[in-house]
Parts: sequence; C-alpha cells; structure tokens
Amino acid sequence: MKPLLDLTKNQRRAILALALLAVAALAYANQIAETDLNVELEALFLAPIAIVAWAYPRRFSLLFALAVTVLAALSDAGIRRYPAPQLAFEFAVHAAVFLSAAFVVNLLADLLSQQTHRARFDALTDSANAERFREFAALELDRSKRYNRPVTVAFVDLDNFKMVNDRYGHLAGDEALRSMAGLMREHLRGTDVVGRLGGDEFGILMPETGEDEARAVLERVRARIAERAAAMGWPITASIGAAATCGAGRDVRSEDVLARADNAMYRVKSSSKDDVCIEVFD
Repeated sequence: MKPLLDLTKNQRRAILALALLAVAALAYANQIAETDLNVELEALFLAPIAIVAWAYPRRFSLLFALAVTVLAALSDAGIRRYPAPQLAFEFAVHAAVFLSAAFVVNLLADLLSQQTHRARFDALTDSANAERFREFAALELDRSKRYNRPVTVAFVDLDNFKMVNDRYGHLAGDEALRSMAGLMREHLRGTDVVGRLGGDEFGILMPETGEDEARAVLERVRARIAERAAAMGWPITASIGAAATCGAGRDVRSEDVLARADNAMYRVKSSSKDDVCIEVFD
C-alpha cells in the first residue's frame, strides 16, 4: 500500500535516519531510567514507530516495528535478570503493542491517502479532476510568468463519444474513457498533467513546452487516439485546442489562458474535428 506522505527518496531516508536515532536515544535513556529510577520508557518507542508507519508502506513499517521490538527486548535482557520464559513474555507483549501500533497508524495513513486521492483525481480514469487540473494549471502559469518559461495548456474533446454509449452501452463508454486517458499519459512526460474536465473532455498541461513542441506532441496524441479507436471499433477522434505562452502577458490570468484553449478546441469541434489548433499569447 502507498504511504500517505508524498515524499522524495531523500526525504524518506532523512525520516528513517531520525527515527533510528530516536530509537537509539530512547533505548539508552530507557536503560538509565530503569537502572537508576526504576522507570520504564518503552512506551516512548511508539513515537518513532508511528512516524515511520505514517511515511512508509506497511511491510517496511512492520519490519521497523519488529526491529524496535527486538531492541527493546535486548535492552530488557541487559537490565533485568528475568528467566527466559518471562523475557519471552515481555518480548511478546512489546511485539503485540509495537506491531499493532504500526499497523493501525499505517492503516489510517492509507485510508486518508485514499480519501485525498479521491478528492483530487477522477475515479474512472485516474486523471486529475477538473478542480485539481485547474490548480496545477494556475500554479504552472504563474511560474511561467515569473520565470518567463514556456507552458502549453490543451483541451481535448473526444468526437462522437456519445455514439459509443448509444451503440455499445455505458460500460463500453467507460472503458473508452479509461483507455483514452491512459493513452494520453503514455505519450506525455512525467511532468505533464492529464485531467478529466467533465464527460468526454480532458485537459493536458505541458510545462516547459512551447508552440512547436506542443504541436508535435498533440498531433501525436490525436493520431494515437484515432488509431486506438479504430482498433477497438469506436467511432472516436479528438478535437484538440491549446494555448501556448511564455510568460509574455504578465497581466494575463490563468483563466484567460484556459479560456483561450477551450475556445480553440471548440473551433476545431465546430469545423473539421480530428485536428489540433494552437493559439499563442504574444
């Protein structure tokens, strides 16, 4: 299962390193507290276990909790001179508590991650939903204005999609939407964003992409959509309209760029269909 926190590999390593340092410090403090004050600090091990369980997948979280359990047991064995059966009982109790804590925290993180994903992504196509796509577009267009970098926003409408539902049913229509959304992601970069804006309309956000490069990419997407549809027997093509900018219009709002892309798409839709139209902000 995926962890909740969307962290880089280095950030995860830093969290794990801090958690290991905390466990080592707690083990040392626990030895001193039990020896000098007859106070047990094992409950404090739950903090680093919870942090790791929140940031890492479940299997790793459980292994970490088990390692902490072993460390706590070794600490107890070094302090207390209990017979083996009692030490085994202490180990079992720690294992039950620490592993349960890791499991519960990881489960809560996973559930929250799923809810967050559902709030940001379209359930059918796993593309960004309309609200999330517009947020991405606004951020990227602001960056374009600030650093004078190119960015292109495209709207894609699947021509004749209603015929798929009418001829083959809504399940086939859902499969067509999933297929086309996946195809778009396949032919875009990892930094590009595909969003489902509603019905059979999608958005494509391409950072660091000017008019010429965007045209090549969108023509390829348009052609692949037609090929996939023909192979599946779907009467689908794509009308694509886009707006490209390089931060030239400092007073232009993201809504203006999106509206320009939308208008370009509708011009294609109302004329030839199965074509690409790109407008450029000077």
